[in-house]
Amino acid sequence: MGFFRRFLARMRRWRIPTPAKVRSRLDSRSEKNIDSLLPAVQETFRDLAVIAKRVAGRYGLDAKVISGHRSYEEQQVLYNKGRTAPGPKVTNAPPGFSNHNFQVACDLGLFDGSEYVDGRGGDTANKIYRVIANTVETEGLNLAWGGHWSRFPDPPHWEYKTGFTVSEMRERKAAGLSIA
Repeated sequence: MGFFRRFLARMRRWRIPTPAKVRSRLDSRSEKNIDSLLPAVQETFRDLAVIAKRVAGRYGLDAKVISGHRSYEEQQVLYNKGRTAPGPKVTNAPPGFSNHNFQVACDLGLFDGSEYVDGRGGDTANKIYRVIANTVETEGLNLAWGGHWSRFPDPPHWEYKTGFTVSEMRERKAAGLSIA
């Protein structure tokens, strides 16, 4: 089965969607969050968003990119939740330890109309994210899925595979070097 998936992924890479065609399928919230990412990774995340919308649509839902780049300050606010601020923990990454801080990660959200369904959808939401992940793998997109994490699974989370560790990305960012 692995051979077949890799073969299909190679075949699909030859078919390059035009940015205007992909862009026209995305909502303004998704576009705004994708535009906050590094230019070198934006088309990959647009492809992810199109796949996510297509898969979610099969379940009568919509998918949007609900988070892109986060400043260190924004990351600190999220990191404080469930620690020094009310609410459940939403991240294990303090500032400088999240790929969101380096403009190479995004979070998806599943919606029923205007209602966010990830929290109440449980198994359904996770099933949809798994189908999205399988499709992304088959399409050969250079993305890692947070649903594969063992210590703190994060099914809505996606990050571009840069080949750098978080420590290396911090160093490169400080030095003004490219990350992707």
